[in-house]
Amino acid sequence: MRGPAVFDRYYGRPDATECAFALGGWFRTGDIARRSADGYAILGRASVDVMKSSGYKISALEIERKLLEWAEITEIAVLGVHSDAYGQRVAAVVVPARTPPEGLGDDDRMLEALRDFGASRLARYKLPTRLRAVSAIPKNAVGKINKKELARLFDDE
Repeated sequence: MRGPAVFDRYYGRPDATECAFALGGWFRTGDIARRSADGYAILGRASVDVMKSSGYKISALEIERKLLEWAEITEIAVLGVHSDAYGQRVAAVVVPARTPPEGLGDDDRMLEALRDFGASRLARYKLPTRLRAVSAIPKNAVGKINKKELARLFDDE
């Protein structure tokens, strides 16, 4: 963002200022947004949407971008869910393009198909191991995906 109300530097921290500002005085907020015909939706934060599984740092945004190319879904949110063995496992909440997609009537079959789709686009450890299909992904008042609410979908595992 840029404007008269945006600060111009971090006090006494030129290194942080250099990282935070782009050419022309644009401040990098760290928010990840998507623009569509309906307007903007804030998807999350670049620095926050990182999960750790089996020692790997995994970007939820990278996974979401790659898997959203699948024609069988219109929206996806990826998050880390607790695992005693791995720290976190990659989980996905998706909105199917059709209800239900042809031959993908349950979450297990849809997860298998999503993993097959993603296998050529992502490293195996980045592929979701859990999936829930929903009619809408919950968002807060400013349009940001509510990942805490999504995490509750996986509490029974």
